[in-house]
Order: sequence, then structure tokens, then C-alpha cells
Amino acid sequence: MEQLATDEHLIAEFRSSITPDLYAASDLVDWSAIDQEVEALSPAIIAVQALAASNDISAAHIASELRREPRALDVLKRLLAVGDRVVFSDGRELPSIVPVDATALAALSELLVELRVASLLPPTADVRQMLVTAMIASEAPRRRFRSRRKLEERIERIIRSATKESHGAGLDVKVVPASLHLATSVALRSVDWVVLIGGTPRAAVTSTFQARSGGRQQRDLVLTYPALQDRLRNDGLDLVLLADGAGIRDTPIRILSDLFGRVFACLTLRQAEEGRLADVFARLAQPRIAGREPLDQVINVALEAGSVVAASGLPATLDHAKLAIATYVQDHPHEALDLKPDASELAWSRLSAVRGCLQLLKEFTSSHAISVLAELLSVRDRREVDGGVVLAFDKDVFMSDRVYVTAADRVDVATIRLTAVRALGQTPNARFALFVVPTITHSEGDAVHRLQYQLAVNVIVLDVATLLTMAKVVDDPVDSLLRLVVAASDLAKVSPFVLTSVAPTRVYYGREIEEATVTTTIQTNSVAILGGRRIGKTSLMKHVTQSITTSGLVPFFGDCQTVRTWLDFVRMAERAWDVHLDSTFTPDHLYQLIEVLSQRSAGHIVLLLDEVDQLLDWDQRASDTSVPEAFFRACRGISQEGKAQFVFSGERVIAAKLWDAQSPHWNFCRPLPLRQLDADAAERLLEEPFRELQVGISDRTDFHNTAWRRTSGHPQLLQFIGDKLVHLLNTRPSDERSLLHAADLIAVTDSYEFVEQYLETYWGQATALERLVSLFVQTDSTVPAALLRSMQAAGISISSDEVLAALRLLDLYGVVELDSHGYRLKAPWFQSALDAYGGVQTLLNELRKEVA
Repeated sequence: MEQLATDEHLIAEFRSSITPDLYAASDLVDWSAIDQEVEALSPAIIAVQALAASNDISAAHIASELRREPRALDVLKRLLAVGDRVVFSDGRELPSIVPVDATALAALSELLVELRVASLLPPTADVRQMLVTAMIASEAPRRRFRSRRKLEERIERIIRSATKESHGAGLDVKVVPASLHLATSVALRSVDWVVLIGGTPRAAVTSTFQARSGGRQQRDLVLTYPALQDRLRNDGLDLVLLADGAGIRDTPIRILSDLFGRVFACLTLRQAEEGRLADVFARLAQPRIAGREPLDQVINVALEAGSVVAASGLPATLDHAKLAIATYVQDHPHEALDLKPDASELAWSRLSAVRGCLQLLKEFTSSHAISVLAELLSVRDRREVDGGVVLAFDKDVFMSDRVYVTAADRVDVATIRLTAVRALGQTPNARFALFVVPTITHSEGDAVHRLQYQLAVNVIVLDVATLLTMAKVVDDPVDSLLRLVVAASDLAKVSPFVLTSVAPTRVYYGREIEEATVTTTIQTNSVAILGGRRIGKTSLMKHVTQSITTSGLVPFFGDCQTVRTWLDFVRMAERAWDVHLDSTFTPDHLYQLIEVLSQRSAGHIVLLLDEVDQLLDWDQRASDTSVPEAFFRACRGISQEGKAQFVFSGERVIAAKLWDAQSPHWNFCRPLPLRQLDADAAERLLEEPFRELQVGISDRTDFHNTAWRRTSGHPQLLQFIGDKLVHLLNTRPSDERSLLHAADLIAVTDSYEFVEQYLETYWGQATALERLVSLFVQTDSTVPAALLRSMQAAGISISSDEVLAALRLLDLYGVVELDSHGYRLKAPWFQSALDAYGGVQTLLNELRKEVA
């Protein structure tokens, strides 16, 4: 590797060009944002100013002003230098919004008096000026983010300028964001840009701006960047480091000297702007002339031409030639190369596809282009259809094992639209279609990307150069394609998260124990799966239906969500199982159903009846038989006689029956409560779909801890968060879609929409009385008797049996759980969700009215 000279003159020149800091005077305070916020708060400022001028800052006067102008609370909190919400040790709080309840408002006003807002607001106070000062103080943490964004924009301008200058000198230089480069490696995840010379990766660019010098900063210069250069060298790449800031200037000369000797190039921003970066690109474009490098050039030229490199044909002794070939492979780990065991020959692993792409560069035809793509993706089948071809994969790619492909001589908006329509008709489950063209310009690519949001199906345009890169890189071409799909798509169309239907296998995690329990039990007994809404009962039922077919059992799945009577059941059975039943119910008809199903089945019958609560309710109230609850008594008889077994799923009604010793369902079937996922399954449910999207998570521990705190492992909430994160990525530029952070997860859950989803999921089916009980449960364990006393002391008329029944249902819904000391809150973020609805006290007052 060629190195820059490290003499004192070079380092002195480097240090003299350093920019101490990025701040301009206009960067210190974002006056525009402050002015806008002050303007928005003008009515609130006037209210607080009136409060100060009155010289009567009593609780009653504060309450009056807050009732008249609720945003006055925001001004007061800003003046107190507190965040959105503060909870004190005695349980009182400064809420996010002014409570509607008069009692809660009075308590808030008294708290503000205790916090001595009167000391902040003498009669002569200028509230507007005080607020501006408070806003300036709160601006400090944001300056770092503004400066970082400014640095990134400056570096991007420098790279564009250096690339343009290189093109003017006749050099084939291209610089792409590392996140978009197909030949990804561990080392490339630590850099910002990849430099390609003639289409071949030759260097990586990263930057550091150190405003001050210290142990961590010097450790980066001594260890981090030299180690990064070493890792990049394994990929055949050099490192270009853009280093600047007062911390770099104050670094000892010996450390800078060592750094200059260990990385390919180190420049300040000013040096890069003055043309030094273009000089570095020119040096990178020069042939590497040292040792074996002339042979490397011969090997490279032969490979680029699609030839097989034979050691016997190289201008060197046979042993020397074999060594050069083997070393070439070692130096190009990102390329898919096939080396014979004796190093006598070298070729591309996908030689046929490479040659096909080279032929397309000479002469493009649609049929040949689709054939090369099909070969690259190793499809198992292809079918000619209207205007294109449907390719079939061995595995699902973004929720479908098929994709519609077409090709044309050029990019055309009308053809793109037609392709989307045809793809929807030919592959309705696919989330994207492929359109192959000879070349595509940046402006055409941008236009297609904007068009995606208007199409029913994403249409990903691939040019021949992209196909050639996919053929050459070591990555699986399907993975390369997926990265391109994520970068170029409307991600809302390819979201792998499922919100309204049964979870498919690819996002079905953490139910192995429950599935095994059902499969084992139904050999001799029936099962009732109990759980709250959206917990995954139907998904478990469907997966059990699929899995038990291999164990000698014959499943018949019935969706009973709309089954309210025997007649409804008859219609469901005819539709789902192709049987005819009498429209008038008698218990014998169920026996006849099992007999008919048994006659045409080779194994033991299992009826899986999903969401049976309404059917149970009808069975209890039906008056057309002399036997109460005759339908489910017949099911019990069939099960005990071994003629068939049942798997029921339901919620409140079936749970109450199984818990009631007087019910015929008592001890009939094994109850199987279905609750939240464990932490490991929750992590996989959220992370694996993003891995499928080729999206990484930067701070995994914080990310998953935050997700756990805000969902407690509820699969529906995890799916909701995942889908919202996909939509968040969708708002970002293509080169910023490859990584998620914990801050992104916080952003999508700090929303009223998520709070509504959270409470609807956990509280949706609970009665007003059950919701009241949940408000009295704390994170510490509480026995039912203590809860009863607390509720009665609060003026709520409730019995011990009602408390116990409510706790049992809340336990089923996953809101509370029973431990050795009593009941405690299982979903700790529940309290935060309640705060968004006005807090516990407001909800307590509302629910008290409902149950009165």
C-alpha cells in the first residue's frame, strides 16, 4: 500500500489547515425556531403575564388561568426548566397536559404554588423575555446534532466536487454511500463512503471531527482508524480519513505521524476542498506496481472480460502464477471467485451470468436480460405471461415466492405503470416487480423512485451494470436484490409486519411450548386456548392445524367469529368442510358430523373451532332442546368417547365456563392460557423481519429494552411498532434506510396513535368494572383483600367476588399477573399510556360514573 510521507512539513501543513470548530455565529441559537415557538405560545404568554401582573399567584388564580388557556402550563414548565412530565415521590405530578377534572386541576395548581412560581413571576416580570432565555438554555443539547448535520452536508459537497474534478481529468471514479454498496463487509459498516475506480471498490472514506482532545479521541487516532485500515485491507481497500477540529490540532505530533503512516490518506476538510481529495482519487486510480501487481492487472483484465484465468497462460513461472492467482483471491474477498484446488485456474463463480451481462452490454434484448436475471436469482421455474415472465423462487422473497419481470430498451413511465398493473394481476401476493433496462440515469432513477408511491406494486428498475455487480459480488444475488428493493421502494408496500390477519410462519415466534402442548394433549383430550384479543389465538390454531397432519390426526378448522347459532354453524361446516347438516339442532347431529368426517378421513378427527364465545353464548340461551348447553355437552361426550377431539379458542365466555365448577365445561378440556411472548421471542419478532428487509439495528440492547418496556411482549403491539418503523424508514432517503435506532422506536411509540393501540389491545374487551380494578393494581404485588379495601375507600361499590373475577380476566388479558405475594401490574407502560388519557384520577372519575 502506498503511503503519504510523514515528515514534519506534511504534518505542519495538515495542522495549519485545521478548522477549530464547525459553529458559525448563526449556528449557536436557532432563532427562527424560537421565534416560531414563542409566536405559537403568545396566548399562553399573555395569560402568564396577566397572572404575574395581578400580584395574586394563588392556586385558585392559577387554576382559572390554566382553565382559560391550557398552554400556560407549557410556559410555566419551561420557566421551571422541567421536561414534558415530572412525577414526584409522593405521587403528585406535573402532567403533560392540563387535566380536565376539577379536582386534578386544583391539585396541579396547588403543586405549582408549592414549586414557588410566584418567585419566578414578580409583577414586573417580562414573561416573553424569560421564556426566550429558557428556550435558549434548552437549545444547548440540539447544537451538536445541528453541527453534525452541517458536517455531513459539507463532506457530501466535498466528495461531489472531487468526483467531478476526477471526471474532468478522464478518471472513471464513482463514490457511493457505504450503505448502498452491494459488496458489504463488516469493515464497510464502519465507514461512510466507498470509492470505486472503474467499477471496482478501491477505498473507503470516513470522517471524524474532534472539537477537543482527550483519551477517547486519541484512542481513536491511535487504535480505531489504523485497525479499520487493517480490516479494510483484507477487503483490498484503502482508507481515506477526513479529520478535523481543535482536538486533532492539539494531538501530539508523534500520534499524527503514526496515523499518517498507517492509513492511505489523511486530510482536513479544507485540504479536501482545495483539491487534495481529487489528488487522492487520482492516486487510487493508478495501477498498483509492486511485487505481484503486474500479474494482478493481467488477472483482473482477464476476469473483467469474462475469461477463465489459467496459471499456465500467465507471463510467469507456473508456481509464481499459481501464487499470484491464490493471492488475488485472498485480496478480493468481496468478489465471488471460483479457484481450483491446485490454483491452476480462476474464474467468476457465476461465470455464465457474468458473460451474459457482458453480452447484454454489447447487445441488449429483453428475453436475454430476463434469462440472465433468472439465472442470477437461481429460480426454480419461469412462466411466460402477458408482457413478461413470472419467476418462481425456492423461498419467499418479501412474502411471496414469485415475482413478475419485464424488460425494455429504456425507462418509460407509462411502461412502469403498466408493469405495476400486470404484476398485480399475475403475482397478487408479491410486493414488487422487476424491470430490466440497458442503462438508467440518476434523474430517471429519481423519477421512478417518486413514482413508486403512486403504484399498486413497487417496480424496481435494474440496469445491466447492476446485474453485473450482482453476478460478481460474493453476496447471494437474492440478498443483493433485497437491498436494492429496500433502497428503491415505497416500503409501505413491502412491510413484513402483519396487523390484521394470521401471522405467517416468517413472523410466528415464541409459541413452541403452547403448540407442543396442544399437539400432545389432543391425542387423548380436548383443549381450550384462552386469551385476549390480538394475542395470537387464531395464529396458534392455524399453525396447529398445519402441524398435526404429520402425526396421524386429521384437522378440520372452523372460523366461528360470525357463528352465533346452530344454523350459522351448519353454514360454516358446509362452506369449510363440504358436509351437509340438518338446519334444526339436536345433539345427534354433531355425532353424525363426526361420523361423516371420519368416513372420509384416514386418521383421528380433530375439530378446531376458533373464537367460540358467541356460539357458547347461544348454546347457554338456546331453548329448543330440553338439555341445557346441549351443543357443548355433545362435544364433551364425543371427546370422552374418543370419537374426536376438539380445540376451542375464545375469551371471556369460554374462560368463565371453564372456571365455573357448575358448568358442563368444568374439567371437559385442558385450558391453555395464551399470554405475551417472552423477551427472546419478542426480540426475534421485531428484529427478524427487519433483517429480511436488510435493515440493521444500531443499538440493539437499548432498542429491544425499549420495545419490551412499551409492549411487555404483546405480539400485536410489536407488529404495530414494526409496521410504524417501516413507515418511518419510508420517509427517509434511499441511503438512510439501512439502520434503525432506539430513538426511532421511541419516536413511533411516543404518539397518541400508539397509546390508543396499546390501551385498545390490553383494555379493549375489559368491562368498566375490570378497568376500574386495573387502576388500583400497582407494580408491587397486592392481595385481592387490599384492593377491595382501597376501592371501597374510594367510594366504589364492589364485592370480593367481583374483584376476584375482574383480576382473573385482567390476568388473562395480560394486564396483571399473579405471583406468590398477590397480583401485580404485568404491563408497566400501562401507567404511561393512562397518563395520555388524562391520568389515573380522570379515568377513575369517568369509570366510576359508568359503574354507578
